Amino acid sequence: MLQDFAAASVLVVDDEAADLALLGRLLTRRGLHNLHLEQDARRALCRLDDLAPDLVLLDLEMPWADGLAVLDGLRRWAAGAYLPVVVLTSDPTAPVLETALARGATDFVTKPFNGTEIVLRVRNLLETGELHRTLHQHLGDADAGLEREVGMRGGGPGSDVDTRERIGAVLSGGDLSTVFQPVVDLTDSAVVGYEALARFAPGTPDTATWFSQAEDVGLATDLELAAAHHAVSQTSHLPRRGFVALNVSPATLVGGRLREVALDPGTLRGAPVVVELTEHVPVSDYDALAAAFAPLREAGALLALDDTGAGFAGLRHLLHLQPDIIKLDISLVTGIEADPARRALAAALVAFADDIGAQVVAEGVETPAQAEALAGLGVRWGQGWLLGRPAPASAWH
Repeated sequence: MLQDFAAASVLVVDDEAADLALLGRLLTRRGLHNLHLEQDARRALCRLDDLAPDLVLLDLEMPWADGLAVLDGLRRWAAGAYLPVVVLTSDPTAPVLETALARGATDFVTKPFNGTEIVLRVRNLLETGELHRTLHQHLGDADAGLEREVGMRGGGPGSDVDTRERIGAVLSGGDLSTVFQPVVDLTDSAVVGYEALARFAPGTPDTATWFSQAEDVGLATDLELAAAHHAVSQTSHLPRRGFVALNVSPATLVGGRLREVALDPGTLRGAPVVVELTEHVPVSDYDALAAAFAPLREAGALLALDDTGAGFAGLRHLLHLQPDIIKLDISLVTGIEADPARRALAAALVAFADDIGAQVVAEGVETPAQAEALAGLGVRWGQGWLLGRPAPASAWH
């Protein structure tokens, strides 16, 4: 059975605002909250990497886009991975449906919609996707176990040796770059700081995969420090205002080497440093973490908790670490303008932040309605595509 229906990412592409609103109500009322509604098919295709949909509902009859061409684009993006696409059509004739299925559609729903039918189809296809991923993971684990058993850990592509060599090349001055995404005051649109984000050579794995693979071969801290060092080296090109946030894991912070990078006065120009601690890994020793951050705090650094509400033991993080900045995860921001539960949770975190003297940043702000709702709840700062996309330091002058 589907373990987390609410967390599944579903993209709906339909040029009719009324249809989008109806589908949004139908699916959110059944518990689906990670929902992305798009009238512009071209924009939807451009956002696939960020949305990473688990399922797509696609209107075939759009005046400004060829639904079948969009379907082709979805299949190219999925690159053979399981991505169910349910086509929405008011023409349920055999030629139309057969053409769509031949081009890669998984299922279809006819307009006007039957609410029960569309919710059940979405749920069933998401359950199938979960089973597909579980089976794929089991097969991958079995292959890895067999490879270890027969001693075939050679130096070919994908091996540990290959991974270490690729990461070693980056650590030796290879293709590592930094982009900066602004954090903006929602009340007056002023930039209050920037988050530094590592980027690697085009055609290589995405950033998350690089760090995941580095963790697998014991080089995660080295790669995080290299990314932080490169980010700090670029801060002289930023406007002389606002903080610079560096992403690090608890292990890297506890290791003690971060202070050599984060407190370099020659490159940071006195700009406040924010150590942005990822919440996607568990913390085993809060005392050690607090002790490691103490000299950084004494030197003026701030502590931020990233993705609050999406990772391990979020409330324990808040209680034990008492951060200076609390970042609301995108899963709490998406749909907040229409979801009382999300608004209540955001308001509670704002009240908690006020009590401990912290600031709240909303991540993934993509629409004016979200920004307005967040500001109304007392969330002062925001970050997301609506407010500014990641770009090299020189672009922010």
